[in-house]
Amino acid sequence: MLAAWLVSLVYFGTIWRTPDAFVFTASGDGLQGYYQSLWHTHVDESNWQQSSMNYPFGESIFFTGGQPLLTNTIRLLKPIVDLSEHTVGISNLFILFSGVLASLFVFLALKRLQLSNLYASLFAVVMIMPAQQWDRTGGHFALAVLFAIPLVLWLLIGFFQCAVEQGRGLWRWTAGMAGALFVLGLIQFYYIFFAAAIAGGMTVIYLFADLKLARWKLLLHLAAQFMIPFVALQVLLRMSTDVVDRTAIPWGFMVFRSSWMSYVFPFGMPYEHWFSGLKPEAGLEWEGLGYIGLAGILLLLLVLFAWLPRIWHRSEQYGSQRILVSLTLAVIVCMSASMAFPFNWGFERLLYRLGAIQQFRGIGRFAMVAYYPLLLVLIAAYTSYYRTRKFFPYVCGLVLCLMLVDGHARMSQVAARIENPRGSLLSSIGQGMEGIDPGRFQAIHPLPFVHVGSENIGAVGSDESMQALYQTSLQTGLPTTAAVMSRTSIGQAFLSCGMSWELMEVPAITTSFPDNRPLLVLADSSHLRESDSLLLQFAEPLFTNNRIGYYALPISAFDSALSANAARAEQLAQGCTVSLSEELFGDSLSVGSVYLDTTLSVTFTHGWMRLLEVPIDERWKDREMVISFWVEDFRRDLIPRSVLEVIQFAGEKSVDYQTEFLGKRIVGMRKGSALVEYRLRVKPDADRITLAIENKLIQGSVLEINSLLIQPIQSNCRILRHGKESLNNRIYSR
Repeated sequence: MLAAWLVSLVYFGTIWRTPDAFVFTASGDGLQGYYQSLWHTHVDESNWQQSSMNYPFGESIFFTGGQPLLTNTIRLLKPIVDLSEHTVGISNLFILFSGVLASLFVFLALKRLQLSNLYASLFAVVMIMPAQQWDRTGGHFALAVLFAIPLVLWLLIGFFQCAVEQGRGLWRWTAGMAGALFVLGLIQFYYIFFAAAIAGGMTVIYLFADLKLARWKLLLHLAAQFMIPFVALQVLLRMSTDVVDRTAIPWGFMVFRSSWMSYVFPFGMPYEHWFSGLKPEAGLEWEGLGYIGLAGILLLLLVLFAWLPRIWHRSEQYGSQRILVSLTLAVIVCMSASMAFPFNWGFERLLYRLGAIQQFRGIGRFAMVAYYPLLLVLIAAYTSYYRTRKFFPYVCGLVLCLMLVDGHARMSQVAARIENPRGSLLSSIGQGMEGIDPGRFQAIHPLPFVHVGSENIGAVGSDESMQALYQTSLQTGLPTTAAVMSRTSIGQAFLSCGMSWELMEVPAITTSFPDNRPLLVLADSSHLRESDSLLLQFAEPLFTNNRIGYYALPISAFDSALSANAARAEQLAQGCTVSLSEELFGDSLSVGSVYLDTTLSVTFTHGWMRLLEVPIDERWKDREMVISFWVEDFRRDLIPRSVLEVIQFAGEKSVDYQTEFLGKRIVGMRKGSALVEYRLRVKPDADRITLAIENKLIQGSVLEINSLLIQPIQSNCRILRHGKESLNNRIYSR
């Protein structure tokens, strides 16, 4: 541990000396994590509920990045010693010290695999240095706890060895694992599933091994290790939230995954360019990287050369045969999971029937889990077979040197990235802000609106605007209507985003506000949309800081903006270039636009469902066109992740191909239905456009599309439909 700590000082000494003076990142998920942690230690009244974002609803702290283990410990100690001002520094030191603890647990695991004190110490220190998990310090702090997987491995190895040798004292290992998983679950739920994958692979071997313990007792112990912490955490989760409409399948399972190249290609290493010709054309997904390093590749070659059965036979005399085999199977399970196997072999439909497994947003994260047992197996297997050879210490020295090379590269990159001076960022907690009376406002509303949730229907702001948002929120103690979290309620997400889209009705969320105090608007002037600028016309300007404008927005401004939209539409309708009445419904190319009055009903199956095919008018060519339509009952789970495919054809040849989620193209909502728009420039040689839609997640569900309109972007199209008038497919009413 002393050696591991000294290594950490070499690379992160500046942060160790003044941890409060730095932030690991000044943007993205990392900055949000700091903000949520600071808010929880200073403002929140509940241990398990976070009120900082998603106003007026709040969110369970398990989903916000608020680091409940650390922040609730700080809150618990407040009556004795107030450490809340050092929340940032405590978070930084916890992550750095986790690397030191990781070396300890790797050492303990290697000792159980029959390595000597000297080699176990050396490998334990250098093996942690090149771990891909260090890169999580750039934002996913809960996944940057390096001791988590080594701790699990040590406990599982000890548990199974105890079960084989005599079975006495097994409850101590079970209690240790249950306690460890509960603590790790407070950091991040993923660790329980990571541990389950490792334990599942190891258990298969021991079910067929000679044990001094009944199989049912073995399974009972394993069930206790995982079910007790899982149930306890679920109880805490239920206590912290009453949301029942979280999405069933968070986006990204089949996207953020690894491949076998993720383990052997030196992505991010200084020598990566030497092997650029071997890099997959499709690239490597960052979430799925688990590079084992030059040393790991060398050990793998040596182990394969010695032939695995001989190694396992040889290792039996050291009492580690079964444990090596079981760890090898655990590696296979973790690597297969990281590659989304078998779902990546065309069995995606099976995934959507597997309950909790669907909740993994980044299945490739199992790659960083596989790294640890894989290196343990390779080190132990090499040692057990080659330890009597004369060249053994020299090869060990070479392996250690290669680990140091990769470790130095990794640690140097991480140190350069995370040593960001904090300065005035996230400071002056609760001290107010000059020019702002916090009591005058009920919450902060950013423009453009910021919402990152399960359905991916919102958008994130610029680094400057997010820094201003978090800083102002902490200084004033005001929560924000924005949400940057991965498990927001579907219904709440649509209510919140309703304030930011083109207003075609008064946002229903205003009825959930506790009072009529105005919102404090932070407007990023360099990114404002037309709807944002319209809303600000009814706000009171306060002041401007850099490019961020501060405004007082009365709740009535939403109603005023809606009236302005309706008045503008009525004015534009008087001089429309295109006017479609009930007599002109259908394919009406004579007026330069296409309007379909009929409802297109789609029942999703596996594959693309053709909606329609439209011939291209000569007047469209080389012009930008708008395709818009209304989707009924858009707030249903997974509907926003339906994908529209737009293809332009010249004869039988495709000359332009576009796809995008419906949720990324929402213009506005009205009574639960959403208006979505796609823009494209028509190719000069195209003669027709086809539209198709796909949603693999909800096979058998029905999607209804109506009022499909294709028009030139410069035109205004007035439509009279069943006695209701719309302009460019918009309907403004209360």
